[in-house]
Amino acid sequence: MYPLPEIQRTRRPRAKVPLRAAADATVERPSRANLPPRDPRLAAAMMPLLRAQAINVNRHAAALRPFKYGEFGSGDAAPSEGHIQAVNELIKMLRGDLLRLTRKVTEAVNQSTT
Repeated sequence: MYPLPEIQRTRRPRAKVPLRAAADATVERPSRANLPPRDPRLAAAMMPLLRAQAINVNRHAAALRPFKYGEFGSGDAAPSEGHIQAVNELIKMLRGDLLRLTRKVTEAVNQSTT
């Protein structure tokens, strides 16, 4: 067998921004002074994609729902009621932020199409 070369692993720097702060960040519009004029064909091609993204993000957020006991079967591999309660609490906690962010996506799409 050939000897394996040693791989040097470097750690990527982690962001020091708290998770909630990143979700609340707002993006300022860049100055249009140095940008070329917009191609209307690009805007026409992007509108269906943007609308589809807004619809999909809302559908996926709405589909995130609490689990029911017994939904995954009743065998030994099935989660216990405690596991399901813990996951449901996590979903409940995260779903509010997710729905708020999906509203922002929808608002951004609506602003870009008007």
